[in-house]
Amino acid sequence: MKFLSDIEVEEGLKDGNGGLGSSGQVLSSTGSLTSWIDASGTIGGSIADNEIAVGASTANTIEGNSYFSYVPLTLDGSVASARLKVRGRLEMSDDLISGTANLYVGFGAGGTSSQGSNTGVGLGALTDQVSGVSGQGSKNCALGLSALYNLTLGAANIGIGYQSLFGLIGTGQNDNTAVGTNAAMYYSTGTDQLTQSSQGVYIGSDTRASANNISNEIAIGYGAVGGGSNTITLGNSSVDLLRIPGLGSTDGHVLTYSDTDGGIVLAAGGGGGGGTIGGATVATQIAFGAASSTTDITSSVEATFAESAGKTLLQVGSPSGKAQTLININQTNDNFSRARLELSKNNTTRGFLGIENDSTDVTLHSDVNLVLDSDGDDVIITTQTASNVGIGNTSPTEKLDVTGRIKASKGVQVGNETSTTAIAGLVGTFRYRTYSDASFDYSAIDVCMQDGASDYNWVNVVTNRW
Repeated sequence: MKFLSDIEVEEGLKDGNGGLGSSGQVLSSTGSLTSWIDASGTIGGSIADNEIAVGASTANTIEGNSYFSYVPLTLDGSVASARLKVRGRLEMSDDLISGTANLYVGFGAGGTSSQGSNTGVGLGALTDQVSGVSGQGSKNCALGLSALYNLTLGAANIGIGYQSLFGLIGTGQNDNTAVGTNAAMYYSTGTDQLTQSSQGVYIGSDTRASANNISNEIAIGYGAVGGGSNTITLGNSSVDLLRIPGLGSTDGHVLTYSDTDGGIVLAAGGGGGGGTIGGATVATQIAFGAASSTTDITSSVEATFAESAGKTLLQVGSPSGKAQTLININQTNDNFSRARLELSKNNTTRGFLGIENDSTDVTLHSDVNLVLDSDGDDVIITTQTASNVGIGNTSPTEKLDVTGRIKASKGVQVGNETSTTAIAGLVGTFRYRTYSDASFDYSAIDVCMQDGASDYNWVNVVTNRW
């Protein structure tokens, strides 16, 4: 039967089973006949563009609206209802735009990025990320509220935890891994945000970089602060024990590098062949190749470190051509309270005291103070860059500048003063000189003296003639 115009039914319309159906049912085909069935839902109005209705009496707007609700959802009858809420960005696709594979879940997640194979889960995760430029802005993974929040064009970064790598920004900030609340959010004292980093690894809440613009730095542990580029830091300042159970260490063993094993291994104490110590060392004690007890170096007992033939007892550095180095500090006179050898150096001057065995010379190099101290009465011998020596003063102006009297068990020799003009700066200076006049030779001793308000002369003390 074929109808070419409208059909008007004044009575009920029966289905293939002869039934008229009930209110709200719809006529549906079963493939062989028609049947009145219950409707899955009704719409209280027309569905406009950008609207959808799922088991609802009215349509919901899903585009151009900050809130979309899908309710109810029954799961296997065990959950009466559930709710899916999306406020902000929900992007889940393997190809929203050609070449992309992003996953962004959370309000503001992913920013304006639509490329780059990034994953951002959490409110504000990767919120400033933009599309990839020359390999940048891609392969980042942020999991947690505000994780990698400021990153724009960095690549291959992983931030897991609240505000992890929060401040990282810009191009070239690549290959960082941070795990933990506020991990790598700050650097140094924790006042300033870490904005530049590459190849860094920060594991633990509040881990920090040592400085901004750092690279290849590893810090592990709560509050651990990195030690600089190309360093590894384990734990914070409260950690005072390192345990590696798998190495099976025993008392006295040390960690040492093994070429054979290609890494750090355990070895007996003194793994270089230096010997072992048969007891624990305590404060103020030291052991040199001792097999048992150590020597107290601060008590009244004399500390003797005997020289061994052909060996170096104590060596600092590696002096070229020196077969042995022996240091002997011996205090046996009861009239003196202490014997001390002190070499010190600060970050502005250089200190060096050299005693050459082959030339018997004692050489004081530039910027060196040699202090001889006996019960607080100091004798200071110092050299400066002009190679002057001062006794009793630290700023000598002559080759030998003595503050105080000079006493000699033998004679004192003076030479010919190079300045022939008597001046104020030479007052009190003696000179010895020789000269010839006509057929005689002379030797004389003169002294520079003041003989007026501003007059100075060389005054002859004695003259010999032959």
